[in-house]
Amino acid sequence: MANWKWHAKPMGSYSRGSTEGDDNACLITSKLMLEFGWTLEACCGMLGNIANEGGLNPWQYEISYTQELGRIPTKAEANSVNGKGMGLLGWTPCRKWTNPNAGYWPWDISTFDGYGPNFYDQPGNTKDAKAQTELIGRCMRGVGNGNMWIRSRRDIYGGIDYNMRADVYITLTDVEQAALVWLWQAEYPSSIIYPNDPTRTQNKRKASANAWYQHLIDIGFTPSRETKIPLIVLLKKAVDNIEGGSEL
Repeated sequence: MANWKWHAKPMGSYSRGSTEGDDNACLITSKLMLEFGWTLEACCGMLGNIANEGGLNPWQYEISYTQELGRIPTKAEANSVNGKGMGLLGWTPCRKWTNPNAGYWPWDISTFDGYGPNFYDQPGNTKDAKAQTELIGRCMRGVGNGNMWIRSRRDIYGGIDYNMRADVYITLTDVEQAALVWLWQAEYPSSIIYPNDPTRTQNKRKASANAWYQHLIDIGFTPSRETKIPLIVLLKKAVDNIEGGSEL
């Protein structure tokens, strides 16, 4: 069983090849493959995109927003701002993730294991990426949840319509196709919206997805369940602390 753990920090990204970046990527991919039936290629198509959005850091707020504030936002600021994103996917506006009662989802996301966005006035949970991955997995069922997965988008330059169902996306076996579909139907950054030519962004996301796919192969990635400390170990530690005179 792999010894990965979830990571989060107030600002900044995690790079491919770093312990934090690899841990988060492997845990995200494992969860989606084992619990939601994704292919490795579909996961890497997504990874190639979110590495360029939230930098694999679930607490990351849009850089222009933190620069404007000079810090990360308070809970009230994050829940009220418009047009600014945060998190793995760059949930926009922020309250799609920071406010579990915003009404965007049919689930109470605050109940997801690990849920905990980070604010200037309230610390988050470092396992927040686990909860965000849970939401991604749930949204990518059937036709796809319309709050995240948008169909009927068209690349005017390429003459391509992006109208794939979510349950088809998760079965893809072509990394570059997965990268492009995720870009258009889940991310849709301003750099690909007409009259901007989307080619540069598309090429960058495809390259990133391919790099993640090869990297996971190179490090011997095998989808694994999250490591948990057995109860017997926790009990033994408690007994040792008591016998040693430590306060619990």
